[in-house]
Amino acid sequence: MADGLLTERLALSVPERTRIVLARYEIPPGGELPWHYHEGRVVAVVTAGTLTRTLADGSECVTRTGEAIVEPVGPRGVHRAENRETGTLALCALFFLPVGSPLSTRAEAPVREGEGAGVPAGSDDGGSRRRPGADGFPGEPGRSPTVGRQWPIRPVGVEGG
Repeated sequence: MADGLLTERLALSVPERTRIVLARYEIPPGGELPWHYHEGRVVAVVTAGTLTRTLADGSECVTRTGEAIVEPVGPRGVHRAENRETGTLALCALFFLPVGSPLSTRAEAPVREGEGAGVPAGSDDGGSRRRPGADGFPGEPGRSPTVGRQWPIRPVGVEGG
């Protein structure tokens, strides 16, 4: 399904009763996954195209076909993903999540340094599990994004979210 090279260290400790989901995404040219975060570890491999992620600090990370990424965890790791290329972007993502958690939680764009407290909008300083909006990654039944527009991208072949 996917074969990629991880160029950063990955320390993974997974507690019992962890939800594990393998999802494949296809993002058309100009498509995006709006600002979101994950409540558990996500490792993804780009199988076609080039993924451009914008992180909470405003920096951009470009990941090409055959490369792998490790997504940040929690509201402070808010990020967005785009396909800025002319061909379809495809990636496979392996999610390690707390039971009952969505694959992803929609979030407001982060507050940039000098514009506020430096904490992503919709989160609090206490690190609570409060989620801005009851949502989820595309394709999760019964979950509807409440921040911004609807998720434009749906996972391929994920049954029951």
